[in-house]
Amino acid sequence: ASGAECPGTRVPAIPRDENVCFHGIPLWHIPPRSFEERECTTTNNNYTTGNPYINNRSLFAIVRNPYDRLLSEYYFRKQLVLKMSLDEINQPDELNRFVSNILRQLIGTTQNDKIYYTMDAHLIPQYDYIFYSNGEQYVEH
Repeated sequence: ASGAECPGTRVPAIPRDENVCFHGIPLWHIPPRSFEERECTTTNNNYTTGNPYINNRSLFAIVRNPYDRLLSEYYFRKQLVLKMSLDEINQPDELNRFVSNILRQLIGTTQNDKIYYTMDAHLIPQYDYIFYSNGEQYVEH
């Protein structure tokens, strides 16, 4: 993956098994603020970077409704990962258990916690993709 970029980005593509900085999560799922104090290296040490989102780049973000994101993750995990049937998935109690479990795990976490990156980082607060930890907005559009 040396020199390659993630599709549609200028974020360097790192094989999942080599990305130890963010627990194997693809870098294009990682918010820029998570790079503030990290230097990422691979397990074979052939890649090092600071924040790939800086250096006079114009950034934009698409913010998605949090409820839609959660439902999307629910159906993805239950149907595609766990191979559950729609009859099993479309149960209010099943959705309530999923949401309760996720919220219990994520409340109070920060980018320094491994659980913050759970589920391929699909549930990271979208605020973290727009603002640095000091409140400065780095996404322009």
